[in-house]
This record gives sequence, structure tokens and C-alpha cells, in this order.
Amino acid sequence: MLIIERSVGETIQVGADIVIMLVRVSRKTARIGIKAPRDVIVRRSELKEKEVSSNESRGVPGIS
Repeated sequence: MLIIERSVGETIQVGADIVIMLVRVSRKTARIGIKAPRDVIVRRSELKEKEVSSNESRGVPGIS
């Protein structure tokens, strides 16, 4: 895992087409913005875990 310190307004470039910006920091959370092409799926990890769990309970094979 790469760990980078950023200040509000600074960005991180991932590949040629993805930009991550630190938008705001409060006591316990950081708000980030992500610019990515429409064909790139950007999803919070807890939503992916919920989807996999739901599919498994219905007997649908999942992708890990």
C-alpha cells in the first residue's frame, strides 16, 4: 500500500485518466473527490462487500 500525505486541494494522479483530490478534512473523516472516465467503476468498499454478500445468499456466483 502506498501512503501519501496531501493537503486540502492537492491531488493524486492514478494512471492517465484518474485524479483523486482531497476536498475537506474534519476530525474523523476526510472527503475526497474522484475524477474517472465513465467506464471506470468507482465504488465504496462496503457497497462491494454488501453486493457480494447479497449475491452469495441468493446463490449467484461472485467475482472477488
